[in-house]
Amino acid sequence: MYGTINLIQVSTDGSVLIQLNIQNADTVYRFQLLDKYNRLAHLSMFNLLRDAFSNKLDVHIEYADNNNVISKVWLLA
Repeated sequence: MYGTINLIQVSTDGSVLIQLNIQNADTVYRFQLLDKYNRLAHLSMFNLLRDAFSNKLDVHIEYADNNNVISKVWLLA
């Protein structure tokens, strides 16, 4: 899935929530920022998503189909 980010939010439990400017823009994708085992990787994903949101850059995300949990993020050239 790819597009520009419409919304980025961090919830009180440490979940990062995003929406993309795509056809089904009501879908929310997420990952856990405070994950004990993947904290550095998730912090890097958050920083990349934050910068992409601020600069209106396209991102590509990979996620689990059944729960919309993001596993990978990268910028599109």
